[in-house]
Amino acid sequence: MSAYLQYANSPIIKQMLDDFAVYFGDLSWVDTFYNDVLNIDTATTWGLDQWAKRVGIMTGRTISINPSPDDPNYSNLTPRTYTLNNEQLRMLILLRAFTNISRPTISNINKALSVVFAGRGRAYAQDIGNMSQRVVVNFPTQDWEIALLNSEHMPRASGVLMQISRPVIAINEGIIVVSTLNIGIANQNIMVGG
Repeated sequence: MSAYLQYANSPIIKQMLDDFAVYFGDLSWVDTFYNDVLNIDTATTWGLDQWAKRVGIMTGRTISINPSPDDPNYSNLTPRTYTLNNEQLRMLILLRAFTNISRPTISNINKALSVVFAGRGRAYAQDIGNMSQRVVVNFPTQDWEIALLNSEHMPRASGVLMQISRPVIAINEGIIVVSTLNIGIANQNIMVGG
């Protein structure tokens, strides 16, 4: 205790504490750095690019889907490369981070889907047996989202085939018809990056 007391009135230590702001400057940058880089929910373009590298997305802001003409499951999709905006990249980062830190069980995949598609509707995974899983998305999706779900960044167990099931909405003679499009997955047909 006496060692602490002998420095309590040290003029050098008191001066260092008094001049803290001078030594370290304006600390308002800390809030800006936190909001623009560290907080995934508010990160800006540069911050999201840094997050993407940290979670293992080394291919930039593009995601591609290259359907095989021999696979009837992909007949409704055309080959395309999508450039992701900040919100889309944020979704990919969250999905990839989840893939990195969790086991690909049905309940864990359901948690990931509820975070990634929060507020959009129901999205859930099912074990359909025979080494197969299905992700059911009960709201309209865009093709880039299907490419995202089909990518290597989607959590899935090794050797398990995953299918994506999404509604297809059509208007036929004034009647809204909702049917389901099942999209099979063949990992060699889906590429992330460009």
